[in-house]
Amino acid sequence: MVFFNFGFFFFYFGIPFTLLVSLINHQPLNNGLLINTFQATRVLESPHTAIGLIIIFLVYYWLLKNKLEKKWLTILFLFFLCFGIKFYVATTLGMLIGFYLLFNRGKNYIKKLISLTVVASIAVLIFLQPDFKKPPTFIFSPFSTVHHLIESPNLFYNKNLILARYFLYEKGIGPRLLAIELYSLFLFVFFYLGSRFFGIFYFFLRKKIKPLDIAVFLTFIACIFLSTFFIQRGDWFNPIQFLVPSAYLFALYTALFFYNLFKKNKLIFITIFIPTFIFTFLPNLLNLTYLNNQARLVINKEEIEALNFLKKMPFGYVFAPIDENDTSYVTAFSHKPTYLNFLTINQTLGINYQERLKKIENPQNFNPENIEVKYFYLPKQNPYTQKIIDKFSTKKYQKTFENKKVIIFSKKQPSLER
Repeated sequence: MVFFNFGFFFFYFGIPFTLLVSLINHQPLNNGLLINTFQATRVLESPHTAIGLIIIFLVYYWLLKNKLEKKWLTILFLFFLCFGIKFYVATTLGMLIGFYLLFNRGKNYIKKLISLTVVASIAVLIFLQPDFKKPPTFIFSPFSTVHHLIESPNLFYNKNLILARYFLYEKGIGPRLLAIELYSLFLFVFFYLGSRFFGIFYFFLRKKIKPLDIAVFLTFIACIFLSTFFIQRGDWFNPIQFLVPSAYLFALYTALFFYNLFKKNKLIFITIFIPTFIFTFLPNLLNLTYLNNQARLVINKEEIEALNFLKKMPFGYVFAPIDENDTSYVTAFSHKPTYLNFLTINQTLGINYQERLKKIENPQNFNPENIEVKYFYLPKQNPYTQKIIDKFSTKKYQKTFENKKVIIFSKKQPSLER
């Protein structure tokens, strides 16, 4: 029962050390992070991450209970689905299974490794559809994602280390530069794992370690490597998400660490656990206020009405102003491709959109005749719409829909003269 309580606490309330850095910097508590899903109480901001984590823990349970043979086909199926749900979680799951097969060396483990690789390859081709003619999504850039730990004023800001690092870069790789990078790497792991950081000690304090535990630890090391040695086109910091599943697995091992400590030495347990409890529980109280925050994007009923109308119209490309949220909701709800939206995804996929962006980025120079679309979806409250609306007053454009929030124009087909 004691272990269950520890596990429940760290799994459902595990959080990076946001309270610690706020105290160090004498700043108000702020749980805003580059990747918010490190916070257990905010993981549902990314439902696909949450679903992926359920799959990982289900597979972990089967491996723990030695049900690999019985559940192998189901594991392969879930692994395949995981690529369509969350790539970062699928990668972590694949490494966890792969390392377990290597160290457990059960029946037909080589064949299982091959089948795991084949399933991963098929899933990548189906769900990710890589285009090898375009630049790679991930770029090798060692330690780039850890620099913000010492550069951000609200984290472990250190001006002297920043200046020293830039100076040493000019000199080339050396022991002092490596020491700074490794220190930043330690802060990265320490901060983002947060209260789950103590799970690391479990592995080093065990006299005998099981193949599954070895697999978890090696997966953790591999995820650190992927998180800190690569950046992503578009959102450069996205590879940090490779570490998210490991953080949740380490919630289990943190619970084991404190449970063993509780049984062996209650004084040391109290000395370590009480501060950990404070640095874990209090920041989560702030997340309760998050439920009162306005949603990042709310599509009102008038827009839904307009999008449903557009959905019923004949096929054609749609121009919609790029909104501040940079989303593709017009495409999602109208089932029609848009001229240019979701620039971050375009960057990630290596799509060259600069020519299209030049045509629309300045509303003063916007010319609807130069936009190769059939429909113009214009939310009335969008500042961009208000600057270009007068350009649709000519007879070349027909108002096909209007309500309180949205107006839709369509290009008239040129009439054929006899």
